[in-house]
Amino acid sequence: MILAIETSSKNCSVSFGHPENCLFTKELASTEYVHNEMLHVFIHEAMRELQIQPKDLTAIAVGLGPGSYTGLRIGMAAAKGFAHPLRIPIIGFDAAAILRASVDSDLEKVIVIDARRMDAFVHMNNAWSFQTLTSDFRESLGVNPIHFIGDGAEKMREFLKSGDTISNRYPSSKFMFHSLKEIPAFDMNVLNIEPLYLKEFEVHTTPKNKL
Repeated sequence: MILAIETSSKNCSVSFGHPENCLFTKELASTEYVHNEMLHVFIHEAMRELQIQPKDLTAIAVGLGPGSYTGLRIGMAAAKGFAHPLRIPIIGFDAAAILRASVDSDLEKVIVIDARRMDAFVHMNNAWSFQTLTSDFRESLGVNPIHFIGDGAEKMREFLKSGDTISNRYPSSKFMFHSLKEIPAFDMNVLNIEPLYLKEFEVHTTPKNKL
């Protein structure tokens, strides 16, 4: 049994399943970022409902982001906390793979992860970049219709060209199983896996003019 954890966005998401087959999902998308309070609660409740124990796990799948710095740290800490003592592999999935699996579309897919204001982490041409979303950015993508996917996709609405579509959604752990064909062997380097931060952590403080 594989435990899948996705905490890179506002969605705290836990799933259980086997390669290519998700059996059970428990998740909650909240503006309050409930990951720290609810992640292990979801895991415990799901395991109780499925009547399994940690010893039944064969691998941990975890979302690598990019996305929320704190959310990613919480998810990765949980994944390592299960994998290391159980000596089972960790399988990392970046948000592009998860979100592409969540949408059935023949259009070119561009992943747009919200990074506050009009900024976003964008995945296209098999690479991530940090972009400011403007009409010039849309022009740079060419004239072919594009399907924008992610929690930042809605920010592209005013810049859409004819034929463009939007799927405004968060990554979900249930889509990690879609492309997983087999479970890799355990590797002691399991503790070296890290999230895709892409941007330095920012400490947000109260503006001086409000003090």
